[in-house]
Amino acid sequence: MKSETDSPSSTPPNKSIEDHLGRTLTAVNLRPPHRTEDEIRLSRAAFVMKSIAHPVRINIIRQLGNIDKLSVNQICSSLKAEQSLVSHHLSGLKSSEILSSTREGKKIFYSLEDKRVLLLLESLDQHFC
Repeated sequence: MKSETDSPSSTPPNKSIEDHLGRTLTAVNLRPPHRTEDEIRLSRAAFVMKSIAHPVRINIIRQLGNIDKLSVNQICSSLKAEQSLVSHHLSGLKSSEILSSTREGKKIFYSLEDKRVLLLLESLDQHFC
């Protein structure tokens, strides 16, 4: 005896999830509705702020604002932090396209990819620090 779920004509349950803007999306159509330019800009701004929202990340960005490129070891020395911690934060900043990296021999050097983030930090310094 076949159950209703074995039937080829049965449809999967209509599971829903919420996207990052709080809209409900169904399993049938997981694409969000068309986003306005303002929604896209606000989403990007929130993404950048989340990406830099840690004291170690802010210090890394400040250092790279003063010097064109730094190696992982140089950043670790100046922050007096473990390499695993610094590497974790560098990876996050790189995946957010705030930093870029280049390999020179065995060393990896990081530099600011998006210098606009320095303006954000300057504004924070002026108004909140």
